[in-house]
Amino acid sequence: MRYIRLNHRVVRISKRRDTTKGTFCDQIANTEDNPLQAALKLSPQAVGDGTASEASVDDYSDSQWEVAYTTADPGITAVEHFDAVIVCNGHYSHPFQPNVPGMQEHYHKETYHSRDYDRIKYTLLGKRVLVVGSKSSGTDMARELTQIARHVFVSDRNYKHEIDDSSSADSDDGETTAAPRVSNLELLPGISHFEPSVDDDESVIVFTDGQQLRNVDAILWCTGFLYKFPFIDAQIDSTLRAPITVEGGKRVRPLHLQLLCIEDPSLAFIGLPFSVVPFPLFYCQALYVAAVYSGQTTLPSQDEQYALLVEREASLRARGLYDGKYHYLGDEQFQYVRLLSRSSGHLPTADRGVHGSLGPMQEEDGDGIYGSGGVGDKEKEEEEEKRRRWGRYIDFLEAIYGDNGLHKPRYVGAPDTYRDRRYRVNW
Repeated sequence: MRYIRLNHRVVRISKRRDTTKGTFCDQIANTEDNPLQAALKLSPQAVGDGTASEASVDDYSDSQWEVAYTTADPGITAVEHFDAVIVCNGHYSHPFQPNVPGMQEHYHKETYHSRDYDRIKYTLLGKRVLVVGSKSSGTDMARELTQIARHVFVSDRNYKHEIDDSSSADSDDGETTAAPRVSNLELLPGISHFEPSVDDDESVIVFTDGQQLRNVDAILWCTGFLYKFPFIDAQIDSTLRAPITVEGGKRVRPLHLQLLCIEDPSLAFIGLPFSVVPFPLFYCQALYVAAVYSGQTTLPSQDEQYALLVEREASLRARGLYDGKYHYLGDEQFQYVRLLSRSSGHLPTADRGVHGSLGPMQEEDGDGIYGSGGVGDKEKEEEEEKRRRWGRYIDFLEAIYGDNGLHKPRYVGAPDTYRDRRYRVNW
């Protein structure tokens, strides 16, 4: 088994069928106990009548991933072939800006996205700025801009007048204290549309409650990002189609656990969920993918994975999250990382008996992925203590996340003293 990290820009990832040479695993070790070969062997998939078919039009088991990437030599593209590809390119590169009616026709001044903030913030000195969006980025940027801009307006589609009228905020000790006002900051609801002014060349921004705003020098869109994978071929070849689709830049599907392609688990995506504590979650995703690819845990069948996906998507639709928050986790992230950790063998043995939707663990002599039958009691206890510490670490993250949620400012411009909170860990 070989691992190659490509330190150059990937320009294309595609699946190529090669029935003459077999997979890379076949070439290096054509044995039944090769873990990666076994892990990437696809389960039978459902066909139109609901039955399983061993031979599918999109059978990926006899194909490899072809990765083309740039080299240090200008104009030279190199190609490597792999049995598995893990995509870890993040999702904070392609900005999303809503298509607000009338904007293109009637607003011709400065527009920026939060991605550009560090580069352009001082160009907003002394200007009237409209910040669209009041999640983490919008809240922080609006607060900073009050120090340099003439006036800052914040448009929040979830805005409620009673929040703006509130004159109190929760202090660190839970008491209600007076919230200092920011004189040059104003909260507004979502934007309805843009229209021309009858008096001059200025555009008029109309909000959902009928309020109007004129003389805005710049708009800063804090409206999130799109998922894009331009390097993945949409059509793999005449018989293989791409195993995932990106719908509207908001949904990457069909994936098992927002992680592994159901059609072809040799393609994985790390880091799709948002509103999470990112790096611990990404680490747990990596642990799970490693466990699957090494044969230390097994995936459910394709039918079971699709059934779980249908159930999850029905829940998202029922909660109004399917279109805009398909990969949102929020408070559910800790249940998610525990499921991943449990199935990859990184939680205590007592916890690993519950597999949830992840599929059963494959353990050797009851020792899990950390040990084998020959490991002594002392070594087993040391590995079990590692698992217990990992479980306590997840509990610790969840406690801090919950405490921060309780003390975050209730509206833009309220005190953000929650950032100064300190925690003591006694393990």
